[in-house]
Amino acid sequence: MGRREGKKERLFLSAVVFATLGLVTVVGCASASGATPPAEEWRETFGGAGIDWAYSVQQTTDGGFIVAGFTDSYGAGDSDFWLVKTDANGTADWDKTFGGTSREVANSVQQTTDGGYILAGLTTSYGAGDSDFWLVKTDANGTADWDKTFGGARSDWAESVQQTADGGYILAGLTTSYGAGDSDFWLVKTDANGTAEWDKTFGGAKSDGATSVQQTADGGYILAGYTYSYSSGVGDKDFWLVKTDADGNKEWDRNFGGSYDDWVSSVQQTTDGGFILAGYTRSYGAGSYDFWLVKTDFEGNLQWDKTFGGVGWDGAYSVQQTADGGFILAGRTYSYGAGSYDAWLVKTDFEGNLQWDKTFGGTSKDEAHSVQQTADGGYILAGYTISYGAGSYDFWLMKLEREELTEPIITIYTDKYEYSPGDTLNTTIVFKNPTASSVDTYFVWYLDWMQISVTPLTLPPNFDQAYEVSIPVGDWVPFEFDAVWYVALLEPTAPYATICEDTADWKFVPTRTTASTQEQAQEQAQEQELTKTERKREGEREKKEGIPKEVAEEIAKKVGGVEFAT
Repeated sequence: MGRREGKKERLFLSAVVFATLGLVTVVGCASASGATPPAEEWRETFGGAGIDWAYSVQQTTDGGFIVAGFTDSYGAGDSDFWLVKTDANGTADWDKTFGGTSREVANSVQQTTDGGYILAGLTTSYGAGDSDFWLVKTDANGTADWDKTFGGARSDWAESVQQTADGGYILAGLTTSYGAGDSDFWLVKTDANGTAEWDKTFGGAKSDGATSVQQTADGGYILAGYTYSYSSGVGDKDFWLVKTDADGNKEWDRNFGGSYDDWVSSVQQTTDGGFILAGYTRSYGAGSYDFWLVKTDFEGNLQWDKTFGGVGWDGAYSVQQTADGGFILAGRTYSYGAGSYDAWLVKTDFEGNLQWDKTFGGTSKDEAHSVQQTADGGYILAGYTISYGAGSYDFWLMKLEREELTEPIITIYTDKYEYSPGDTLNTTIVFKNPTASSVDTYFVWYLDWMQISVTPLTLPPNFDQAYEVSIPVGDWVPFEFDAVWYVALLEPTAPYATICEDTADWKFVPTRTTASTQEQAQEQAQEQELTKTERKREGEREKKEGIPKEVAEEIAKKVGGVEFAT
């Protein structure tokens, strides 16, 4: 989902004129919830007399929730990892602390495939240096299976962990023990038992630190964090996005920012193969700091960005793509709410346009650090509260009800981004009608400028159906091209306003024949001879032409007869 800006206008021009319909008024997707925030379902606090702070939450396979952070109310030291498991209603099932006599902080938690949990953060009680990465694996009841430390003589701490497809783990954070500068991104890969397989640092001469990591669809990794070394401003930091292969070798990196501080907190790969980043910016927006949402394509090129905030300090700590293709952000706001600062939840559509927002909190300080959409379509938030609870700061867990959708939704996506001869282009189209009544529409389906289908379609009440179209990829042409699927649901009568729409980008890459070393050298020499102007012209030509006509016609014939029975 999502759009590549160079093609959006062409798609719209194709979609707005039909011989059978006349003029179509394109107004964009309707708000998924009529701009009404979902209601709060329940909230719970956990903590003692001291400081207890939640950083990470995930829904578990039993419908409950796992929450991780640190506590100085309980445990053995100054602060300990604190793991709290709840049922679906937020009632505590059990809790566990992990730590020594000094300070430990858990920044990330995930349920593992065996039903247990993996936690990552920092320890000053164990390890080799001032602080080390600390990885703790538990069983389903929170009992420690094993733990591992990683680090050198100085300060190192993990901010994010994920179980990988091979059953191991990927950790990302910051190191001052290794690398090129004051601090560097540090990426550590382990096997299923927590034994290090490899590690990589990324950074320059100044301070750089990773805050989030995720394994990508191609088996590599995407890291996000901040950089002073490669900042656009003078003495301030930028968003920094680093993509690696499966062995941690850097494939590319991108930075985003202005003249002042810009900090990224969270990254996720999106269904179109690109990436969504969230954090806060002082370079752009309305206030001292604003929520900053940045969307890129699969190569990290900026597609769009949005700021949200008022005159005060507003910062996003977590982002996730939602089932409707949009995004949910959580953080804190000084600009809005009831207290000194409040937890702030912001929902956007797939292009980053605000659909709704909501603050949570009392008269003091309250903050959300993690958000996830739940299986029922609602949301779970975790953070800390001073306004409520037993101590100076308590774990704060909030559940929101599902959004009450009032309009049909259409979604299109492919199973990957790049396709070559011999592959199968699998495209899925999802129709949803969440209302209690049938909805009459026109279904519009285009491949770039090529019309696939314009047909009346009635969506039954409470309808939710996915259709997959599989297209064998042939040796279509000897050069690469980009293509875009476009789908929309239109009102059945003039002026045929758009109820909802979506796009999916994909790319054809021809199979390269094996060339001799001499031929490869000649190709490389020819490539290097291209001037910047020629490169620009070549790129503009390819962008303008898009999918070749004969290929579009071939695909249209194969899928034009697909019926979407409702």
